[in-house]
Amino acid sequence: MRTLAALFLLLGLSNAHALETLQGPAKNCPIKALKDGKEISLAALKGKVVYLDFWASWCGPCALSFPFMEETYLKHKNEGLEVVAISVDETADDASNFINGQKVNFAIAHDPEGTCPKAYELQTMPTSYLIDRKGNLRSVHRGFNNSDREELNKSIDALLKEKP
Repeated sequence: MRTLAALFLLLGLSNAHALETLQGPAKNCPIKALKDGKEISLAALKGKVVYLDFWASWCGPCALSFPFMEETYLKHKNEGLEVVAISVDETADDASNFINGQKVNFAIAHDPEGTCPKAYELQTMPTSYLIDRKGNLRSVHRGFNNSDREELNKSIDALLKEKP
């Protein structure tokens, strides 16, 4: 996993922020909730719009994205938005220590083996994927900056307005 973290450091600390359109079904990789170890199934979230985010405690832009995810989740959860943030930290303690300093009401998972990042061909940190109600990938956003909020909100709003 240290190799994966090093790769993210090399690739992920760029300032590239792009919302790319995607097509195809979202991958359902096995992930466990950080708090209680229960499995979180992306397939079980079909019918909801999912904001899937990959992050790590050592990633500065990741820390910047957490207030955005919290605000967006609270604003849209009754409309069918789910936020799932997956830590790629080597240890659950690193992820937990980071989360303890955040206000979080959405799902937090931990994937120390990197199974889910590999399935999504993760290239940079943070990276978020928008998944529609039918379980299809619709867009990917690499990196995070507060100036990205408007574009991300427009994409989330558009998906929430779509009928299942």
